[in-house]
Amino acid sequence: MRRMFRRYRNRIMVKAFTLIELLIVLFIMSVLAAIALPTAKGLIEDQKGSRAARSIIAFFDVARSRAIAEGRYVGVRIERLDTATAFGQAASVQLRQLTGVPPYSGDASNAYATLKGSPINQAEFIAADCPLLLLSSQIINGVGPAVAPPIQIGDLLELPGGRMVPISGMAGVSPTASVVLTLQMKQSVLGGANTFPTATRGALNSAGDRVKFRIHRSPVPSSSNTLALPRGTAIDLNYSGVGITGNQFNPVSTTSDIDIIFGPSGSVFAAGGSTPLSMIYLCLGESDGVIPAGEDLYQQDRQGTANLMNLDSVWLMINPNSGKITASPIASVRSASIPTDVADRTDLSYLSDVDPVDIANNDSALADARSLAVQSVQIE
Repeated sequence: MRRMFRRYRNRIMVKAFTLIELLIVLFIMSVLAAIALPTAKGLIEDQKGSRAARSIIAFFDVARSRAIAEGRYVGVRIERLDTATAFGQAASVQLRQLTGVPPYSGDASNAYATLKGSPINQAEFIAADCPLLLLSSQIINGVGPAVAPPIQIGDLLELPGGRMVPISGMAGVSPTASVVLTLQMKQSVLGGANTFPTATRGALNSAGDRVKFRIHRSPVPSSSNTLALPRGTAIDLNYSGVGITGNQFNPVSTTSDIDIIFGPSGSVFAAGGSTPLSMIYLCLGESDGVIPAGEDLYQQDRQGTANLMNLDSVWLMINPNSGKITASPIASVRSASIPTDVADRTDLSYLSDVDPVDIANNDSALADARSLAVQSVQIE
């Protein structure tokens, strides 16, 4: 019996680690984790910015492709985080697709517009043939319901020959017999110049002529097609705008959402309500690097680093002629481009030039930060 018990006991005995050996293994694993985790965290954070940039580029490309395919105006809305707070006005963490709307040519098959003015600056429409224009006029002039009008100020009236003219005013006459649109024959653009071409009118395009028309309406926000940026990333609107030194999207200039509209050719028709003359720059950085109004825009200390001073930030550049969007790393800002006065360091206008009077100094923080982007150094 003892012999059988001894054989059974020997058979069930297995080799195992001692307590000391287990503690040694756990200690080694803890040391390796302490070394590897910070490195892995840094790699993940670096990938977060690149992933956000790729997502935004793809989102814009979809809108541009739809504009070309549908022959309509399609866009992307950069939504401010919160218009009630200084931080929220300067940051965007969500983009929204703007869906194209079919052009409006009236409800009647024989609807027409009568050109008025000398030179022509108005077009009159019969309200019965164009009820959508009548409703829009009533809403805009405070007579109709308090909703967004189907045809808005800024929409385009297409005249014979394909010329597009922005609508600058809308009024009903007598009081609902007709609707008169005021036309903006010269369209203002970013940069202060009136560059809308003056076209020679044909024989049928004179005051009193009745012409066929099409109204190209603004795209409308999609209720479902949105893009939320990865947590911890944001588009910094303090440093975003048009041109090498532009930051027109900052919350001091406007607190509205920024709409980037693509035309049927794929080019950028409008950016923030105006036609862009040069490259559009969007600063993609960390949400912690967004500086609220009244604070140091060049901050680089223990309290945090502004996105303009953070070399991990990225410029998203949109070519207004082609509509193509690319990404480029941010460049360092020279000390000469940083204001020395404390009050000036919180002034958004000084980002374009520390000394606006002496243009020859070329001391623009934004121009410094965009120098690599200008040289077309792109992130693959």
